[in-house]
Amino acid sequence: MNRLIFRGLVTLSLLLCFSLLSAQQARADTIDYMWQFGGTTLTWSLPANPVILPGNSMDTLSFTIPGVAFKQNGVLSSLPATVDFFSMSPVFDPFPGGFDLYTGNFNFLADAFGQQLYTGPESAPTLKSGTFTLTELNSDGNPVGDGTLTATLVSTSVPEPSTVLLSAIGLAIGLALTVLRKN
Repeated sequence: MNRLIFRGLVTLSLLLCFSLLSAQQARADTIDYMWQFGGTTLTWSLPANPVILPGNSMDTLSFTIPGVAFKQNGVLSSLPATVDFFSMSPVFDPFPGGFDLYTGNFNFLADAFGQQLYTGPESAPTLKSGTFTLTELNSDGNPVGDGTLTATLVSTSVPEPSTVLLSAIGLAIGLALTVLRKN
């Protein structure tokens, strides 16, 4: 009977080892943003595929991400920002695409237009990475100059829960085999 149990455990161990070797890594991608205009630098990070809450997207026009921590000229703001991303909809002519970043009662720190900074629908966007030249607008909506938005993709591999579980099971079986062999 011990020999049958031992063979079963060896077979199960081999299957688990194969499963571990073929397990995929999940990716937790973020986009690090840096907006530079007129001597001011704003930085913040967002998930590459942000979850847009119901009511925070307008199909074919824009989406909003509230509660974004940001730095202004290297100093972390005590207030969170709201970031809006705009589509290339002709509704926004002559400045389609772009983004704005503001705090409180629409205290705009950036209001920049020029290129669409995401793909996919506004309810489930994928943010683009790259360097974008965008036109900054003043409070009257008039262009005041060009700024640079640098969006850098940062990827980190995170083990999936199934990988962690398989590792734990493999360790338990290895310990059981060791105990059986000693007996």
